[in-house]
Amino acid sequence: MPTSSPFSRLPPRTPPRGRDRNWQQSLALPDRIDLYLHGLLERNIASYGFWIWDLADNRLLAERRGIAARGGSSHRFIAEFRAAAHAMTWLLREKMVGRPLALHTDSPTVYHCLARPQHLPSELPTALADQLRAIVPSLSHMQVKLVPEAANARAVQLAAEAYVRCQESRRTALAERVLYELQPIGHGRFRVGSRYDVDLVTGTCTCPDFRSLLSGRFPVRCKHLLAAAHLFGGQG
Repeated sequence: MPTSSPFSRLPPRTPPRGRDRNWQQSLALPDRIDLYLHGLLERNIASYGFWIWDLADNRLLAERRGIAARGGSSHRFIAEFRAAAHAMTWLLREKMVGRPLALHTDSPTVYHCLARPQHLPSELPTALADQLRAIVPSLSHMQVKLVPEAANARAVQLAAEAYVRCQESRRTALAERVLYELQPIGHGRFRVGSRYDVDLVTGTCTCPDFRSLLSGRFPVRCKHLLAAAHLFGGQG
């Protein structure tokens, strides 16, 4: 069974007549590659996500997520430009630079700067700025489009997943230390010593770390939740 179609909808079942004879041309998808990217800054962690779609073949080419920077000097646009550099490098490596490319971003900074890469933000790491200045001229068929964040949902989700993974990776390393303290008190519920209550059904914990994470927009689990998930179902 084919996984993609070169047409915008199914071809006609019966032989077309009249002006419908050119159905292949009228239903053909544009020969274009769409790139969507997003950068996120949360708790001094700059994460990014991007995905690349081949419109002509109607299929996903690549999607990535990652961490661009950490610490007080992190900026959201560092993540955004890191996503752009990684995605463009992928296109160069796959020899797709000759095809029309539409880069979609919800960042006005990226939108304005990629048209003039010589005016990149001074806060960008030198190596990243040099990489972008070298790559952008190679993509002569690139068009940069500014879109609302709501129209960039998949890239936003990938950046959020990268942030959550980063936060949970440190807590996962600490989760093993509290395994011996977990006491089952009901289906999916545990007590940590005599201090905290963990509920896997609601995904909550009464510890200070979880309460501080709860103020954010992302479902980061504390070490107690991660330990309980591992103990209860081999997850985490």
